[in-house]
Amino acid sequence: MPSSLSSNVSKANLSNPDIQELVITMTLELQRGGRARLNYGTDVSDEHAANTTKQLIPLLLENGGHVFLAYQGDACVGIMICLNSISSYTLRLVLNVHDMYVREENRQQGHAKALLEAARNWAKLQGYVRLSLEVQAKNTRAVKLYREFGFKGVPENRIMEDLAKTETKLYLELGLAS
Repeated sequence: MPSSLSSNVSKANLSNPDIQELVITMTLELQRGGRARLNYGTDVSDEHAANTTKQLIPLLLENGGHVFLAYQGDACVGIMICLNSISSYTLRLVLNVHDMYVREENRQQGHAKALLEAARNWAKLQGYVRLSLEVQAKNTRAVKLYREFGFKGVPENRIMEDLAKTETKLYLELGLAS
């Protein structure tokens, strides 16, 4: 049952060292918890996670990445990492939700929806044509959230080779009225 606790979301200032550390901490949690829970590839070792997150901030800064952070009070409880893409049809920007994570103890309280709303509102103000994302079909809670938020399939099911295994992923988009 969703709680009535409110979520405050802000777009992260990636040039701020304190925010950088927070983004790295949340990304480590995402790598360790979320991906292992969904059997997404192999388990993430501490060494691998530490090495990849050290490279994250420079890559986001160099490539126009966007990070949104969800707070409950003063505590950061969720993160969304987005990347720019371009629609070759409209020649306008598309904001791709690459990763989204809410701490286990803070789930079902509206934080994920608040992150999506913040990204949608920011993208609309910046002139993006849509949001896009990819989600594993077996992540049913996330699929339900995205569908309720208005994301549509493109197409419903595509099978992709993911290293040594095949898994079903859903490609979803949300149009942004200009």
